Parts: sequence; C-alpha cells; structure tokens
Amino acid sequence: MKKIVRILGLIQQINQKKQLSKRQKRQLIKTLLYLEYKSYTNAGYNEIVTISILDFTFSGYGYENLCILFREIFVQEEYQYFQTDLKSPVIVDCGANIGMATLYLKWKFPNATIHSFEPDPSAYSMLERNTKANNLQHVFLYNNAAMAEEGELDFYTAASHKASLMMSTVASRMDEQKITVKGIDFAAFLNNTKPSLLKIDIEGAEKKVFPKLKETGALIHLQQIVMEYHHMIDRSGSDFSKMLHTLEESGFEYNLITHFNEAGKFQDVLLYAFKPRQ
Repeated sequence: MKKIVRILGLIQQINQKKQLSKRQKRQLIKTLLYLEYKSYTNAGYNEIVTISILDFTFSGYGYENLCILFREIFVQEEYQYFQTDLKSPVIVDCGANIGMATLYLKWKFPNATIHSFEPDPSAYSMLERNTKANNLQHVFLYNNAAMAEEGELDFYTAASHKASLMMSTVASRMDEQKITVKGIDFAAFLNNTKPSLLKIDIEGAEKKVFPKLKETGALIHLQQIVMEYHHMIDRSGSDFSKMLHTLEESGFEYNLITHFNEAGKFQDVLLYAFKPRQ
C-alpha cells in the first residue's frame, strides 16, 4: 500500500509540471510505471536494460538503479534549480554515473556544453553508450575522478552491482571491490573551462575537493552549484559547517533539502548554492 501511495504522489508531481506538455507528462508517467513494475519484479543489478525517457533512449544496469535515478532526476527534478540567462552555458556534471543527469541537463539546456566525469569503468561505459545513442552534441566525457591533485586513488565498488549509486572513495561506503582510478586536478579543470553551473555528487570526495577550489579561485567562475553532500559518510563526525563556510566566503547563498532516519548516522543533503544577482 505504501508503494502505491508513493507512486500516486510521483504521478501527481508529474501532472503538476506546468512547463511540460500533456504528451510529455504521459511519457514520463508511462516510464515511471514501467520502471516501478520492472524494479519490483526484476531484482538483478548487472543486466543491461533500455527504457524510453521522453524522446530519448536510455540504458542502464538493472531496473532498480534506473528507477531511483529516474525518480530523482526527471520526476522530483533535483536539478530543476539550475537557471541561467546564457544561451550556451558551460556545465560540469561531476559524478555522472551512467549519464541520466547529463541527459536531463542537455534536455533542459539544449545548447549547453557539458563536461561529464565518471571514474568507474562500468558506469563510464554506459555513460558513453547513452551519450552516443542520443547523439548528444557538445558533451565531453572523462573517465576520471575529481581530486584536489592529479593522480591515482582507490575507488570502492561492487562487481555484483555495476554502476552502484554507493560507489565511493570512502571504503566504509562500499568495500566489496577496490579498484584504482585516475583523478584530475579538478580546480585546474574549472579554472580552464570556466563553467557557470556545477552538478556534483562524488560520494564524500567533495570534502577534499572544495578547499582546493576556494584556494585556487575556481569557485569564482561558478554561479550555481547543486551538490549532494554526504554528511558523516566517513564516520568522522559532523563537519558540514566547513563546506558551508567555504561557500559563504566565496559569495554563495544556499538552500538545503534533507531528511534523516536515525540521529547521529549518515545522511544525504541536497545543497543548492547560488550567487545572488547583482
């Protein structure tokens, strides 16, 4: 019964999207119902499956991850807060996974140039596949992790769950399989490309990356950031104030969306940071 109530709530969210045509709403509802059914009846995590999202074709590993991503990105629209007057904005999608956020941002900003980063080989392979299948123009892909310095680092994933949404540089997040991935100096990249919008979801690594962004002036170029902040992901205690202080000193205002199930435990915080219009 709870599942039915949740699905009905999601359908209501779709129907309330004034920017969508009736056809687009029907398309999203159809995809939602299909994914909810398939994720309930098919529990595998490594089978390649393909769905339709609006007029796009999109593939992933198993229906459950696709369902989660679709709900967050196209139904609840976590990245709807991005707004810009630029006709051709430069956007960075850091932690792109299999590319659903990249697809959403390209749908929302058709003339954008998007730089998408994903260090995991399985997820990156699917990111490439989805970019090519939909002929996404001016989308550049990087099989790298965002780091404070260029180099290699340990990355924790699971062979039994390709492109898991819990992959991380933090061992306690997922430690079934350890691989080595290549990282780039993310601050240097931002200073070179000068994007105005940044979507970042890097499973705890943001705590190491952002001090360098501030130190090098890379945050100057950004006008808006949507970040999934992983509070207490490494069990080292509360340090969220450091991130907020970094943003405040760099001229950002912010709003937070979050919930938690148990006091003192890990929680995801969706943070929308923006520089006020002058």
